[in-house]
Amino acid sequence: RPEHIAALPLLLISHSTVMGQTQTTAKLFGWWHGAPEHLPQLQDVEVLSPIAIRVLGQNPGPATLQGTNTYILGKGAARVLVDASDGNSNWWPLLSGVLLEHGIQLTAVIITHRHYDHTGGLAKVQEAFPGLTIWKGPSPEGAEIAAGEGAEAAIAAPIPAVAAAAEVRDHAAGAIPPPPPPPPPPAPVVEATGSCVPRRQRREAPREPRRKLLMKRRRCWCDGELPIGCKTLTDGQELQLEGAVLRAVYTPGHTDDSICLVLQPERRSVMGAILTGDTVLGGSTGVFDDLRAYEGSLRWLQGAVASQPAALYPGHGAVVDARAAPNYLRSMLSMLEAREKAVLKALLDAPGGSSVGDVCTGLYGNGINATMARDIIEMHLEMLVAKGKVSERPGWMLGDKSYELASARSASVVDM
Repeated sequence: RPEHIAALPLLLISHSTVMGQTQTTAKLFGWWHGAPEHLPQLQDVEVLSPIAIRVLGQNPGPATLQGTNTYILGKGAARVLVDASDGNSNWWPLLSGVLLEHGIQLTAVIITHRHYDHTGGLAKVQEAFPGLTIWKGPSPEGAEIAAGEGAEAAIAAPIPAVAAAAEVRDHAAGAIPPPPPPPPPPAPVVEATGSCVPRRQRREAPREPRRKLLMKRRRCWCDGELPIGCKTLTDGQELQLEGAVLRAVYTPGHTDDSICLVLQPERRSVMGAILTGDTVLGGSTGVFDDLRAYEGSLRWLQGAVASQPAALYPGHGAVVDARAAPNYLRSMLSMLEAREKAVLKALLDAPGGSSVGDVCTGLYGNGINATMARDIIEMHLEMLVAKGKVSERPGWMLGDKSYELASARSASVVDM
């Protein structure tokens, strides 16, 4: 409900223009201060199914909740890891103990998106398993490996238990509906600067050279960096695991390289699952870089679990079981609609035009909540302009904009 929107930004991280300000916000509200008290406690290690083990990332906080969820997928000796926490000193000993206990050799790591709390532990994994393959999602930057290039040899060669299928499967033949089309390449071109990766970790593994990124928004302070030689998963590409098939689906919105992974067990008696990365969090709202793409990805997930029941394995937070998943996704979409109505109501209460800051203050007051919500509210305003519900004009300050309701019809939406 709109009156509850003010509670949301405490779980969000701002993409501030000023790097120093953003770093300060991260230290105050990031993953240094423990998980929010209202969240249930999760086990450090939990066997979710015969083909999935969750190992908690040991980095709890308001942004990461109980910590980053990392997953070991498959059966037998050769298995795949999904995400790699943030490089803290507690996660790797925990993970390596699980691998030793079950006699597991990692043959690949799949990164659901580029944020540092999912990539920071890659150096430790590479050190222990130097021959493994690192997979990542597609990105609109254009400086990626061509679709499917090298996929045949990337995982399969030394270990037959894990093999990559290079072709993109026809979505019409599968049980999961196709994802929404990717958004058009954003502009303008901006230079990516700065890094969240500690100097120590940069020495442990070679890094990709810096390049210009095509981004609609400024680069997030929490972006990590991936080692040279990563392979790119194409939309719909399947990886054959022992006991399951893993299919990558491009689901942009949280970031422009976000993917979900559909885990389809070979045995019908084992429930399938969708690893959502940070597109879905267990027990909390999330952040996004592109609202329109994010909403489209949530609607794809909603259609996916409606056509074939599946649990949601989130990037942070508790698992959403298959029975609860449809209502959970519906509530996430309802939250976006409620926030949109709250923005319209704020404009209705301030005739004559409001800046992004004015709207944030009207919704969240004069404090850090309003600052942290700024990017999200700006994206809602831009989407409302695209829908024709809100009009914009240049503001008093250079680069600022003023927003107001486009018509009386827009005002009527607030009362619905």
